[in-house]
Amino acid sequence: MEVNKVTARSVRRGKAFVLASAVILASLLTRADAKEKVIHSFTGTDGAQPIGELIADSSGNFYGVAQTNGTTSGPCPATGSCGTVFKLSKTKAGGWQTKVLHTFDCGKDGCDPLGGLTLDASGNLYGTTYLGGSLTTAKNKGVVYQLAQTAGGKWKYKILYSFLGLPDGQHPRSKLVVDATGNLYGTTESGGTFTAGTVFELSPGASGTWLETVLDDFAIGSGGALPNAGVVLDKSGNLYGTTVSGGHTGGHCGSLGCGVVYELTPSTLGPWIETVLHSFSGADGDSPYAGVKFDAAGNLFGATYTGGDLSGCGGNGCGVLYELTPNAGGGSWSETILHSFHPGGSGFAGPGGGNPYSAPTLDAAGNLYGAAAAGGHAPAYSGVVFKLSPSAGGGWKETVLHTFSASTDGGEPLSGVTLDAAGDVFGTAYLGGILTDCFGNGCGVVYEITP
Repeated sequence: MEVNKVTARSVRRGKAFVLASAVILASLLTRADAKEKVIHSFTGTDGAQPIGELIADSSGNFYGVAQTNGTTSGPCPATGSCGTVFKLSKTKAGGWQTKVLHTFDCGKDGCDPLGGLTLDASGNLYGTTYLGGSLTTAKNKGVVYQLAQTAGGKWKYKILYSFLGLPDGQHPRSKLVVDATGNLYGTTESGGTFTAGTVFELSPGASGTWLETVLDDFAIGSGGALPNAGVVLDKSGNLYGTTVSGGHTGGHCGSLGCGVVYELTPSTLGPWIETVLHSFSGADGDSPYAGVKFDAAGNLFGATYTGGDLSGCGGNGCGVLYELTPNAGGGSWSETILHSFHPGGSGFAGPGGGNPYSAPTLDAAGNLYGAAAAGGHAPAYSGVVFKLSPSAGGGWKETVLHTFSASTDGGEPLSGVTLDAAGDVFGTAYLGGILTDCFGNGCGVVYEITP
């Protein structure tokens, strides 16, 4: 696949796996009488292929990124518009209006924003682009950027850091996280000393400059490699994340490994200390493109794109949702598979969905909400939005809130979902919408689901 494009179909052509068998705890599947409403359909001129979880400010506005297009309605040119940052605001009439805050230019300031946005306490937006800067060999490896709102209501774009590949990493796909003192943390998919990706910190310095520090330099091996998702912070300042490869090898995982969940702890000696919390083996998950999220008790929740029930999805498995819980006494964690996505009669992911690319979102009652990029109903198999609820007798029950048709309602939801105060679910679908745009596939949508 092209290194600067990511779709559910292209990711499914990633690794080759060995067929194996496993016993997975199945969850009950029900359907909800939920209503999906498209609140914005992209046309190309305002961006195309939205990706990355939406974020909300205190006023209820949503912010997000579209991977491609912008001021052009055709494919991203070698130099020119290639992605946008957008804002969605409620109108007085009860609808939604969309405003493009920035259009990326591949020849100048970056392109292919893949990881979504982060909002700091001052209302500034931060993000990454997979490519960026000039198209020279030394650059074009991605940037970290800031969008700051000016007194006049406009937004000022600034590149905070441009990656070089070695030794600082290249091609970030991830959302950033900001700590209480304004430092930014993220990952690069590749680059670094061993070309297998990095975890980095950006710290504000004098005169508006930012200093990058590599906190972890991945190499293919037991410590993980190729982080797709970003990191999360706990209250003690430790970082947690996932890598798509590395970890357990052999059997289903082959020589590349099925990926890991890791923790990074600050050290008084300088380098941060990496601890692998869990190494996937296939039957318990494989290829965690998604990151992890905390609940109030300090447990981690995530998703793997493949693995689980290895009888389906081409022998790769259709993915799982999992929980990692710290064991008593500290130092080790235990994995529980909350839900394994199962194949349908066609061999694709079934009506409950499959191949989740993003981590689930938790509500205050402990329910999980998310999107699966594939599965649903024939002939589209274009994904679902789901809810996972703990059952009184143990186990978890999946409820499908919406099945995408790859038509005007959207298709292939690669991004996670965001909940508002009323419990409504908001997210983006990578394709669908106005089917006359983007070569008949639709340029993607922003949707709202009212359970």
